[in-house]
Amino acid sequence: MIALGYKKEPITRYFRTPARSDYFELDGEDVTRFREKPVDGDGLINRAFFILEPGVLEHMEADTTSWKRGPWNGWPPISSSQSIVTPRSGNEWIRSGISSCSRNSGPRARLPGKHGSKRMRILVTGHHGYIGSILVELLSAAGHEVVGMDSQLYDECTFGEDIPSGISSIHRDVRELSCSDLEGIDAIAHLAGVCNDPLGDLLPQTTFDINHTATVRLADLAKASGIHRFVFSSSCSVYGAAGQEWIDERSEVNPITPYAASKWNAECDLRRLAGSHFSPVFLRSATAYGFSPRIRFDLVLNNLTAHAFTSGKVLLKSDGMPWRPIVHIEDISRAFLAAIEAPIDVVHNEVFNVGITTENYRIREIAQIVEETVPGSCVEYAAGAGPDTRTYRVDCSKISHLLPNFKPQWTAHRGARELYEKYCQYGLLLEDFEGARYQRLAYLQSLIARGAIDGDLRWIVPISRAETSTAQSIRIG
Repeated sequence: MIALGYKKEPITRYFRTPARSDYFELDGEDVTRFREKPVDGDGLINRAFFILEPGVLEHMEADTTSWKRGPWNGWPPISSSQSIVTPRSGNEWIRSGISSCSRNSGPRARLPGKHGSKRMRILVTGHHGYIGSILVELLSAAGHEVVGMDSQLYDECTFGEDIPSGISSIHRDVRELSCSDLEGIDAIAHLAGVCNDPLGDLLPQTTFDINHTATVRLADLAKASGIHRFVFSSSCSVYGAAGQEWIDERSEVNPITPYAASKWNAECDLRRLAGSHFSPVFLRSATAYGFSPRIRFDLVLNNLTAHAFTSGKVLLKSDGMPWRPIVHIEDISRAFLAAIEAPIDVVHNEVFNVGITTENYRIREIAQIVEETVPGSCVEYAAGAGPDTRTYRVDCSKISHLLPNFKPQWTAHRGARELYEKYCQYGLLLEDFEGARYQRLAYLQSLIARGAIDGDLRWIVPISRAETSTAQSIRIG
């Protein structure tokens, strides 16, 4: 038997034969019982499906105690033939996918459940944001029709060139979406949210309202609207103070900030909504980096490169010892595309760490990469730089095994060069990237101070409720 869902520890699983709805339950080391059950995708654990060779079914019914679990030696390579269950009769289980297809989502019914869709109408929430502005381009280039949704909080924060995407967009707060906004949508890539720890620490309740409550509300609307695919932008920050050990999707979470806790709470409630007609997918992205018109300078590689470019100092505000996995925003976007296009049975209710396992670094190692990239720069430690309790090293093997179309292309060295070149191209001053224009927290505080938004990050001057093209975008404030 070859596992479709790779797991490191034996747990209860159900296996379906191709011609009948016969299920075998494995609990611990043995197959404990054989039973008849209607086909129900919601009841399957790990989304693992297998075909039995002739004779195995009869043997199973006759003697369930003879089926033993074989040795498990970690994550199998792609196309591995390693067996983790071996029947006493010597027959082997062979790999198979689901033979049936789920019902198509959206009113135009174009989503074959097994093979995904060659063209979908995808709603990207937060499409004017740091990752969203890149994801829209990638989805469009892949042939999908993209609809954006954004409250336009950061439209005045453009760094460099802001090239219009040309897609239709809904100018609205994610907390105010309705079923009518989802008409004709096949899949949702949900990026909109409060995006970092400092802002979450300042406005914890608003962070939970947007990242948790509004996310679950949107998923409820999506499910009621017949939208099967919901890809949620979570974060590896849910692992929190994980220490020095490697962690993967099965590891305990330990969120230590309001931002991380809001993402984890959203995951928990979305998972409860999963069913045969609604398939959430959870992408826990590593710490992002890379150039975007809505660049975030609070992220470690972006920030250190900006400091080196503007001051000649690669300024560390901690002791540099914490571990961080980092990933380029283009590769995060590739993960969204791969999850949206993947067979539903592969991604249904699954968590994926997004990144490359070799791209885990100590902060001081990232600083050294920047020092090597920016001419004349040197690493310095800020006064009072001390330890940071947020440290985690993340295994990203699962996404590479289960989503072979996810092909990340960036490394920290290449990303640092890209950032340096963009800073040279567009010009960057220390007072710009440390000031209210580009720092998310400072910019939102400036909007509040001038009465453009309230303390819940809602526009005081209502934004357009009409779906318009980006050529007709409305600027507030």
